Amino acid sequence: KNKEKTPVAKVEAPAPVNIKGLLPQACGSEKNYKRALAKIAELHPVYQPYAIKLINMGYQKLGICWTITDGYRSPAAQGKLSSGVTGAGPLQSYHQYGLAIDIVSVRDGEITYLSSDSQSVEDSKKLRSVGESLGLVWGGHFKRKDGKPKPDYPHFELHPNGKTWRDLKPQLLKIGVSNYKKLTF
Repeated sequence: KNKEKTPVAKVEAPAPVNIKGLLPQACGSEKNYKRALAKIAELHPVYQPYAIKLINMGYQKLGICWTITDGYRSPAAQGKLSSGVTGAGPLQSYHQYGLAIDIVSVRDGEITYLSSDSQSVEDSKKLRSVGESLGLVWGGHFKRKDGKPKPDYPHFELHPNGKTWRDLKPQLLKIGVSNYKKLTF
């Protein structure tokens, strides 16, 4: 288990999010801006402003462009991921609750991990401080069940009011997994 203190983001009822608050230039290209907007729209409303702030602040503070490659992921899609990708099964990942994103850097209009995984990891490590300043949990700290490191550098998740996926799972099952945007904290 991760022994580091997990940040607790205090959240209130979500205000309507203006996804137009996302700076187009922060995504490095029109294609990546549209990708980020689509992924943000799929997130739980409480997480949407965090995703926008993470991209905008990452651009403004670091001078690096960003896009989201993965946001909401259905339990079925989660189950299809190999153990080499994740140790989390269906309903064991914040992606199924609309409370996680995988965000990657964009350089020269292209997603870095497609051309340089080392550049992508380096950029994700720089974004860590921005995400943590927002109260997000960074996947770079993740460990396997045996305690060995298993970092997921592009991953940032929100634990609203300290709620874990274990806390949220019964509510999600009660309301139906397709109603994840109706989860309350």
